[in-house]
Amino acid sequence: MFHNPENAGRDETLNKRNDMRSPITGAIFHKIITCLPTVTNNTHETMLFKCAFGLAYHGYMRVGELTTKSKQQSLPVISVGDVCMSASKICIHLSI
Repeated sequence: MFHNPENAGRDETLNKRNDMRSPITGAIFHKIITCLPTVTNNTHETMLFKCAFGLAYHGYMRVGELTTKSKQQSLPVISVGDVCMSASKICIHLSI
């Protein structure tokens, strides 16, 4: 949680949300990636989800940082122009 000077003096427990979601651990991530072929329609879809989930997991990203809510929404998300690939590495330009 970020410190907000406007909330100075307030009880910090009032600002905490009760989040019941568990974090994605390495073991859970591996299980998700392993089962993808059984829940996707084809190899192309499997690879797309593996890439998206891998980027999100290793980049500590939330779903909203990779996707948009609709086709018309134009918030900054990762696009083709943000990715550079060479024989030895992949670079992804992230903006905040």
